Amino acid sequence: MSATRRCHVVWLDRSQQRVGARALLAAVVLSACPRAVDAPSAPVAPAAPPAAHDGKHADEHEGLPTRVRLSAAAHDEAAVRTEPVTAGQLGPTVDITGEVMADPDHVARVTARVAARVREVRFREGDLVKQGAVLVVLESAELARARAAWTSADARARGARASAERAAAAFREGLVPVQQVAVAESDATALEADALAARQVLGAFGAVRAQAPEEAALAYVAAPISGRVVARDAVLGQGVAPDHVLATVVDMQRVFFQGRLFEKNLADVQPGRAADVRLNAYPSEVFAGRVEAVGHQVDPTARTFVARIALTNRGDLLKLGLFGTARIVVDRPAAGPQVLAVPLSAVTRVAGRDVVFVAHPGGDYEVHPVTLGQSAAGRVEIIEGLRAGETVVVEGVFSLKSLVLKSTFGEEE
Repeated sequence: MSATRRCHVVWLDRSQQRVGARALLAAVVLSACPRAVDAPSAPVAPAAPPAAHDGKHADEHEGLPTRVRLSAAAHDEAAVRTEPVTAGQLGPTVDITGEVMADPDHVARVTARVAARVREVRFREGDLVKQGAVLVVLESAELARARAAWTSADARARGARASAERAAAAFREGLVPVQQVAVAESDATALEADALAARQVLGAFGAVRAQAPEEAALAYVAAPISGRVVARDAVLGQGVAPDHVLATVVDMQRVFFQGRLFEKNLADVQPGRAADVRLNAYPSEVFAGRVEAVGHQVDPTARTFVARIALTNRGDLLKLGLFGTARIVVDRPAAGPQVLAVPLSAVTRVAGRDVVFVAHPGGDYEVHPVTLGQSAAGRVEIIEGLRAGETVVVEGVFSLKSLVLKSTFGEEE
């Protein structure tokens, strides 16, 4: 009895599939056809003729769809871009160890700014907060006195200004001497200065919003930037000093990998050099970045310099303090054998395997499991799974991966 070839076809419209937060506008065909064990009967025509392969790709990836088809409109909507697989030298590199750190320009320490007692806490450590969101409500007698002083000074200043305007009008009608106008104007100016100073005191306390009289003692402490709360030191009833740090907020979209560079490598590593960072927490992930700064003072004990590599926090994977290794491309002539290499963006993980999508004519993309080697300058060596000249997807990979995984979920249901 001949084996039955199974092909799964799934049509997805705009309401059923979103790829990277953008809807695909065309039908998508997914097929997974395991190899027949006997002579096949009435074979089903494939979506498009695949390039010649040795067949091991389907065996290694059995159980998952191996081909994805996109129409021209869907291709454009998913922003798919391809490049040919080429052979070359990755170039010499320098490895440094270090850890993920916050960018000092994207860190905010939220302080009390006034002696007070914590009345309410509206956040938890680890929360994502928006700029301006109230984090803590404080109750302060000092703030109440300062608000009363400003209210009083502002009222006196307004009255003095009205008196000065009346004196000026009376002078124009010849009813009062000019000296009286000058005195009224001087009084108004002095009281306005007092009111401004009282308001600036409130501003220094962080109390700039208008509040009802019964809330005069309350200070609403807001987040100065958007980001993640990485530290909290505020509990109900806690007494705090003006410089007490209630919370630390970090914008984690951009962080640094800070490592130690040995003296012998100092001449090779300059700002602007490309770097690939691998972290112990994510051994299969590579984070591409560039050297932003190299220190100007050597550590007298370790004889090393600080090197900082700017990274984009892809997928919110990067956490402060994660340890790892950065491989920095240096300015020396390349040496070593020619290897097949693709951009790091072409490689993704599906079912626990590193894979790439190989493009075929007619809008077909085939899943190829690959074995990776060394990486440098945003490219990674392909030890097995690809041939020179094949065309791989380098942008839009996540869109194709989403379609493969969604097809798998649909079959399980």
